[in-house]
Amino acid sequence: MKIGKEAVVRLLRENAGVPLEFRELMQAFGINKAHRPQFKEIIDRFVEEGVLTRQRGRLYTLPTEKGLIVGKLTAHRDGYGFVIPADGSEDVFVPARYLRESMHGDTVEVRVVATKRDGKREGRIVRTVERGFKKIVGRFESVAGVGRVIADEVRITQDILIPAKATAQAQSGQVVVAEITSFPAAGRGMAGKIVEVLGWPDEPEVEVQTIIRKFDLPHIFPEGVLDAAREVSRAVAVGDLKGRIDLRERLTVTIDGETAMDFDDAVSVKREGGGCIRLWVSIADVSHYVKPGSLLDQEAYLRGTSVYFPDRCVPMLPEELSNGICSLNPMVDRLTLTAEMLIDPAGGVHEASFYPSVIKSAARLTYTIVKKILVDKDEVLAGEYAACVADLTIMEELALRLTAKRKKRGSIDFDLPEPEIVLDLQGQTEAIIRSSGFPSA
Repeated sequence: MKIGKEAVVRLLRENAGVPLEFRELMQAFGINKAHRPQFKEIIDRFVEEGVLTRQRGRLYTLPTEKGLIVGKLTAHRDGYGFVIPADGSEDVFVPARYLRESMHGDTVEVRVVATKRDGKREGRIVRTVERGFKKIVGRFESVAGVGRVIADEVRITQDILIPAKATAQAQSGQVVVAEITSFPAAGRGMAGKIVEVLGWPDEPEVEVQTIIRKFDLPHIFPEGVLDAAREVSRAVAVGDLKGRIDLRERLTVTIDGETAMDFDDAVSVKREGGGCIRLWVSIADVSHYVKPGSLLDQEAYLRGTSVYFPDRCVPMLPEELSNGICSLNPMVDRLTLTAEMLIDPAGGVHEASFYPSVIKSAARLTYTIVKKILVDKDEVLAGEYAACVADLTIMEELALRLTAKRKKRGSIDFDLPEPEIVLDLQGQTEAIIRSSGFPSA
C-alpha cells in the first residue's frame, strides 16, 4: 500500500482545515477493513513525523503555525524530554528520537501531534529558539589525541569534541569549562574549546568552583558595584533616624547559627498584663541603603539570593553591606523594620504594627548558647549573659505558646536534624555531624 504525504496533505487542505475522522480518511482513499491496519500504520507514521496532528476522538488535521508552543526543554538522562510551556499549560512529552538537535535547557518550539484521553500531550520539536547552555562544565578526556568533555550535567548526553589546539593544556581527567563553538546538527555532534581549567575533581576548591560555573552563579562583583558599596556610610547618621521609632533602649538580641556571618533579624520581648507577652521582631532595613534601580539593586536582582557553601558564602550584596551596615551586629546602631505584636497566653495576636526603627543589639547569641542556658542550665554561660537570661526565659515561654497553638491547628512538625559539615584545614570534609544547637520549635 502506497499513500504519499502529499495526497493526505492535499485532502485535508481541500477540507478547509476541518479535522477528519480516521474512518473518513479510509473512505477518501478507498481503504477496506482488510487493509485498515496497514493504513493506520501509515497515518500513525505521518503523525510521528509531524505531517499530521492527531486530536481527541481520533480526529486528524494539519499542523498550523498557530499551534506551535514555545517552552523550555527538560531532558531526561534516558534521552526523552518534556517541553514546559512558557504559558504555564500542561507539559508536552517528546520521545527521544524526536529531540533532534535540541539539548536540555534549550528554549524550543514544539508542535502537539497527539493528545491522549488523560489530557497528556505528545509533540515534535519544530525549531530551537534559544540555546540554554553556551558553556558546559565537565570532565576532559583525551584518548589517542582525541579530546572530549563529558558534561557534569547528566541530562546533557552529548559529549563536546575538543580540537587539539583548543584544549588550553588541560590534562585528561581534569574538570574544565568548555565553550560550545558548534551545536549539534544533522549528522554532526557538538564541538567546543576549553576556556577554563578548574583542576582535579577531588580538590575541595574545584568542587565549589564547579557548582559556581555549573549554575552560572555571579560570584565576582563588578568594580562599579564595589565602589557603590564603599560609598555607603559605615555607621548610622543622625539624619537616618528621622521618622523611625527608637528601640535602642530595649534589650534586643540576635540568635543565629554558629557559622553565620551576617545577622539580619533580632528579637526583643516584654511581659504585659493578663499574661500577655509583647514581641518585637526587627529585620535589617536594607532598602535604606539599596535604592531601586541603583547598581547595588541591579546586582542584587541579578543574584537573587546569597548562596551558602560549607566554607563560604557567595553573597547577594558586597560584604561592606551584608556583613557591615546591613548586619545587626552587637553594640552598634542599626536601621531596621520592626513587627511589634502583643500575644496572649493562648498564642493569639491582639495587636500588630509594622514600622521603621533603629535598634542596638545587646548580644550576638547562637542556638548552642541559648540551648545551654535554657536547657542545660549552664551556670558559666548564664553568668556571662546574665543581662539576657530573663528575656530568654520569656522568649522560651512565648515559643512554647506558639508551638502549642500551631499543633492544636493540626500542624505536622518535620523535626529533621540539621547537618553540620566539618572541614579540615585543607578544606576536605572531615565529618558530617548533627547540629546540636538547631532549634526544634
